[in-house]
Amino acid sequence: MSKSTVAAANKIISNYTKAAAVAGLLPVPLLDAVLVSATQLKMVQSLANVYGVPFSNTGGKAVIAALLGSVVPLSLRSSLMSLSKGVPVLGTVVGLAGMPALSSWITFFIGRYFVDHFERGGTFADLDSEEMRAYLKSAKNKTTSSYAGVKP
Repeated sequence: MSKSTVAAANKIISNYTKAAAVAGLLPVPLLDAVLVSATQLKMVQSLANVYGVPFSNTGGKAVIAALLGSVVPLSLRSSLMSLSKGVPVLGTVVGLAGMPALSSWITFFIGRYFVDHFERGGTFADLDSEEMRAYLKSAKNKTTSSYAGVKP
């Protein structure tokens, strides 16, 4: 694809990653997780528009199925973090500190996955939740190893 397409896709990912972090700041348990999920779905729709990939009800269902199959293990962590906001003081601090970071991380790598998928000529019809799971797991491992040995 052209450099302008890639630049537009990177801008979309950046904007939606920031939006997911802001949604993660909401102090209402689970509402933040719902808003982050909606943000991610809208980001994928915006990326599809940039790449000229039709996003219909079928495409939306394919994205939801792929995200559920690959992101649910990570989303469970964010849901638990979200729920922790309901615990007075300590839970609120933990939830407000962790949820924006986790939400933005997941959103960023979902965006990167879809850019790579669309760059290879992929569509919503050929989404593979196993491939997405492997991609996100690899991203998690790379991120984790980057901070190995870093002490707070």
